[in-house]
Amino acid sequence: MSNNYRYLLLDVFTNRRFGGNPLAFQQSLWQRELAHLTPELPVFTQQTQTPDANIHCRMFAPALGIAEDPATGSANGPLGAYLVRYGLVPTLSRTVSLLSEQGFEMGRPSLIDITIDHIDKEISGVRVGGHCVFMGEGALEIDAHE
Repeated sequence: MSNNYRYLLLDVFTNRRFGGNPLAFQQSLWQRELAHLTPELPVFTQQTQTPDANIHCRMFAPALGIAEDPATGSANGPLGAYLVRYGLVPTLSRTVSLLSEQGFEMGRPSLIDITIDHIDKEISGVRVGGHCVFMGEGALEIDAHE
């Protein structure tokens, strides 16, 4: 099963220094150490800020011009599959529901619902969802005569 995205997932094990993770701000570190591996890097910990969440995640993508993303469904789906596949969350039923928190450090908290279907930890389905808030709109006019 694939969403055609490949992510290098980094478990930081704790959120003690997680809030000030320097990867978000050190472009030179990214270019020197990580850019050859992946254009983006989701980091996560199972130490959460909200009681209902299973995962606290941050997504850095400086190679794509995004210092940090407040909500990344395309990364949270594979993260949920990873957690189920390697037994990092309880897998008592064939459908595992997880809640990922992201964007808290940016002041744009997001809660992302992840549902993983599996048979003996072999992933058979991944669903990602949540609620969104309208932030704004815009329009671009192009003069056809130029």
